[in-house]
Amino acid sequence: MSNKGKVWIGALRLRTLPLAAGGIILGSFLPEVYPNHFSWTVFVLALLTAFGLQITSNLANDYGDFVKGTDNEKRVGPERALQSGMIQPAEMKRALIFSVASTFLLGNLLLFLSFGTENYLSALLMLAVGIAGIWAAIKYTVGAGAYGYSGFGDLFVLVFFGLVSVVGASFLYLGELSPHMIWPALSYGFLSVGVLNINNMRDIDNDRNSNKHTLVVKMGAQSARVYHGFLILGAMVSMAVYFYSSELSASSDSVFKYIWMLSFIPVLINTAGVLKKKAHASEYNAYLKGLSLGTLAQVIIYVILIQSLA
Repeated sequence: MSNKGKVWIGALRLRTLPLAAGGIILGSFLPEVYPNHFSWTVFVLALLTAFGLQITSNLANDYGDFVKGTDNEKRVGPERALQSGMIQPAEMKRALIFSVASTFLLGNLLLFLSFGTENYLSALLMLAVGIAGIWAAIKYTVGAGAYGYSGFGDLFVLVFFGLVSVVGASFLYLGELSPHMIWPALSYGFLSVGVLNINNMRDIDNDRNSNKHTLVVKMGAQSARVYHGFLILGAMVSMAVYFYSSELSASSDSVFKYIWMLSFIPVLINTAGVLKKKAHASEYNAYLKGLSLGTLAQVIIYVILIQSLA
């Protein structure tokens, strides 16, 4: 593969896809959905659509941060595609347009297979959500008023990685909104915000100098670590509310009522490292990867445990 091809692969940032997958997996394999309402076709298409949205966001971030001058020689994270000079802004814009179009087509196919032509109101609702997701993926860093530069990135991650991803995935199978689903959705959303928070803790100095006013820049590094602890605590509390307010808790033996907590072990190990000291900026890369993969591991372990209790 040519050097430019490798740069394009890097621009896709495939390492971010596990976090995009986790919400779909969680919303698809909760007892309310699996196995009675589950469809492998819908699941695979939902995953592909989520991947498309994530890649769209990655390409848009590469473009937006480069144009605004945030991606410079002082950046701590991996070198971005436009920053490397091997890809030009016009090429990135074309790739972004292709990604948006592909994601939109995948999403429409998903809606057709989920709702057909009869339940068109549900399909229209999810179409609106999908269009909002594409907008959010682009406007994080691109254009005037990019919300990632105003400290609203955390809120949007909570909404789209948590509520939209988990509740939306279950809606594709059930055709209705289940209020009970908000708790696992919040749990996953808080963990996803935690990933963003570590990213912003790593980049705090460069973001501050580039006028990128993330929540971490606004609150400071010490408060960001405290905030991180509350995000993880919120994730655990939300999942506890879901479990203990469901039939799973009532039907489980006393010992098994607590076994779901094992799913948070990978996340807690990572969190201990983030909280214990002020790390060098480059050290946050390991914590970032650890929480992203740990969050996916938490979802898989949790799903296995609750399915064994269902």
